[in-house]
Amino acid sequence: MLRLYDSLPKEQIYVAVSGGIDSMVLADFIVRGGRKPIILHINHGTEYANKAEEFVINWARERDLTTEVSPIYATPPAGQSKEEFWRGERYAFFTCRMQGTILLGHHLNDAVETWVFSSLHGTPSLIQYRHANCIRPLLLTSRSEIEQYTKAKQVKYIEDPSNTNTDFMRNHIRHNLMPGIKKVNPGIEKMIFKKLKDRSDKEKRDLRSRFLSNTTITVRGLGEDFHHDHVG
Repeated sequence: MLRLYDSLPKEQIYVAVSGGIDSMVLADFIVRGGRKPIILHINHGTEYANKAEEFVINWARERDLTTEVSPIYATPPAGQSKEEFWRGERYAFFTCRMQGTILLGHHLNDAVETWVFSSLHGTPSLIQYRHANCIRPLLLTSRSEIEQYTKAKQVKYIEDPSNTNTDFMRNHIRHNLMPGIKKVNPGIEKMIFKKLKDRSDKEKRDLRSRFLSNTTITVRGLGEDFHHDHVG
């Protein structure tokens, strides 16, 4: 079962699809829901990149979906990691499409790793649900639930060989640190889930409160206008 952080927007949506399990599950879920998203794909210029691009384009073509591909030709400047550079390039591509909302495939385990990373730097923080025009609808869904979805719906995906490269900080945390952290705190996923769920519920309450407040002001204003017209 996939748990959505919030309801999906009704306007045009894009899905950022790498070809990996997370984004393929998200794209499949959106299409099964009757939507026709535009598929966005980044070619990072690695040995694996062309295979991933071909896979994503063919998947989208079979479903009559439009695909937009952005290649990354540049290399990171001195002192900047590939992770950081590629992240910047991706968001630069995404934020050019401000006429719609872009869905990203980050899930609960990503949120846990982000919290661990930020905690080690002295500022424990939750991954954002929204960044500019991008949202992360699967933050309440775990990696194991995503894997169960692929089996139940027979979703095809491909593995990026770089996911096992622990030179990348994200992979180092995932493969080297998380096993030990889970021994210390086996309930860390539940803890981060609760933090995310509490934040989501608060955001919904705040939105509902603002809506009711605006409605009250509008109705009160209409009543005053009618009163003045009647007396005059």
